[in-house]
Amino acid sequence: VSTMGIKEEQTAQLSLYPNPFNNQIHFSTDIPESSLLFYNLEGRCVKIVSIENEGMIDVSDMHAGVYICKQYSKDGRLLQVQKLIK
Repeated sequence: VSTMGIKEEQTAQLSLYPNPFNNQIHFSTDIPESSLLFYNLEGRCVKIVSIENEGMIDVSDMHAGVYICKQYSKDGRLLQVQKLIK
């Protein structure tokens, strides 16, 4: 709650690197439990990963291209959207 009594929306912090990536993506987030969904530019979901705090994701099975990564909370709220390049 702000000093004016208005509830402020808290935004999630998500770091994905390197970008562009090769076979692994490192992540760091302040959300204890969430999911990352990777979409190709055709809108097809090509990978779903459950994450907690920080770690590494094996993306060696993904083809070269541009991807949209969406982070969702445990209750299904969209938290972040980032563009990634392989």
